[in-house]
Amino acid sequence: MANILVERNSLSDIANSIRAKLGVQTTYKPSQMADAIDSISGITPTGTISITSNGTVDVTQYANASVDVPTGDIPHEVPEGYTQLKYCESSGTQIVDTGVKPTVNTKIQIKFFYLQTGTYSGYVTPTGCQTPPISIYSRNTFGVGGYCTFGDKVDFTSTFQAYFPTDDAPIYEICKTGATVIQPPYTDRVYSTQATAMSGSDTTTIAIFGRNNAGVYERKCPIRFFREKIWEGETLVRDYVPCMIDATEEVGLYDVVGGEFYHNIGTGVLVGGEY
Repeated sequence: MANILVERNSLSDIANSIRAKLGVQTTYKPSQMADAIDSISGITPTGTISITSNGTVDVTQYANASVDVPTGDIPHEVPEGYTQLKYCESSGTQIVDTGVKPTVNTKIQIKFFYLQTGTYSGYVTPTGCQTPPISIYSRNTFGVGGYCTFGDKVDFTSTFQAYFPTDDAPIYEICKTGATVIQPPYTDRVYSTQATAMSGSDTTTIAIFGRNNAGVYERKCPIRFFREKIWEGETLVRDYVPCMIDATEEVGLYDVVGGEFYHNIGTGVLVGGEY
């Protein structure tokens, strides 16, 4: 066998690579390196798997790895076959009917902001119904002056701002004690005298992205919708999150309480946000 000259640094580099792959501190003679390299076969990498969104993560290449799942960011409230979205957007033609008929003990919380600014003629209502009356709405100017109706009390307040174009959109609460903005930093808390009755028909259900007026869906508006909850007394009866059906990519609202997907029954489509 012929003799050849090999730089010492080259052998050191090869040995260091072997140790790094095998995760050992062993020292090697040149005659041992071939067998050591052969033993690397089948060794898979180690590391950290970072999960940042819904989907399938292939972990078969890892022999040993920790899993980094950011808390609070990964949707988990919808079943397999659906993807929960951070928000969805309406253009002013969509509607979702909750099927809930309000009583004097109904309470609604909705997190949203308007997607338009400026003036217009009339009213827009992100959620509510007319008979019996329960709603949050703006009139004549998008988001300037948030008004509420509940039973025998109307226009609870015209002092809170309804337009906040950020992901930290406020949560508005409507119940018999008044209208409240409950998410900081928008804490202009306003109460009215307690409502004592729900006048009108008891056949109309609460709508989202507009108002149900005795079966006619009106006052539809362009909003970014994050979540809506409806209580009857102390019981949570609806909890809507934006959601997409994976198979069809249809965007709608998923009721976490009832385990049911609610379709847009208006025209056009709801547009999904981040997920």
